Amino acid sequence: SWVYADGQLYGSGYRQYTPWASMDVRNGEVLCELDSLAIGCSIRAEGRLYALSQKGVLALLDIVDGSWVERGRLTVAEKPGGDVWSHPVLADGQLFLRWRDVVSCYDVRQPLP
Repeated sequence: SWVYADGQLYGSGYRQYTPWASMDVRNGEVLCELDSLAIGCSIRAEGRLYALSQKGVLALLDIVDGSWVERGRLTVAEKPGGDVWSHPVLADGQLFLRWRDVVSCYDVRQPLP
């Protein structure tokens, strides 16, 4: 899934184009790429991108001048038996991540140091 913010798209490709990327919506130019995270889905809140890969790894990315700065990663499931495809959900400072029949909740209201 792709997220729109301030004239740019942020997200991951699928099949032929697989890195996470930031693209200029006016001309389709790729501004930056991140290939250290498997394809997946994302949401944006308060200037941050919550990028959840199909392998069950969530990366917290700050959006800075059309690019991103990685602030941290966490693994949703110890050894997933399949891909994680559910979208992250953010409500009242709580981040919900689901893999199969397990839902995890993380308090993301505290700013990172």
